[in-house]
Amino acid sequence: MEIWREHLTEDSWSFSRELSKDELLSFTNKNTNLARVNWSGGAALVQVSTVPAAEGFARMVIRASFRGYGQNADQFAQPR
Repeated sequence: MEIWREHLTEDSWSFSRELSKDELLSFTNKNTNLARVNWSGGAALVQVSTVPAAEGFARMVIRASFRGYGQNADQFAQPR
């Protein structure tokens, strides 16, 4: 089940999509520091915005990030 959320203004468009654990792990790079996390899922976040530039042109800025959710597999680690 895909869950999309979006927000639109005159000069920007933001949207996010919920990701399953498998999708999160397949779309992101493996980080050895995070190997001790039992991932449960996450979200992909994208923001597209326009910024006025010289001579009537506009610049488009696209930002994308992933957010992951999970529990530390180390039972002695401090919870965040």
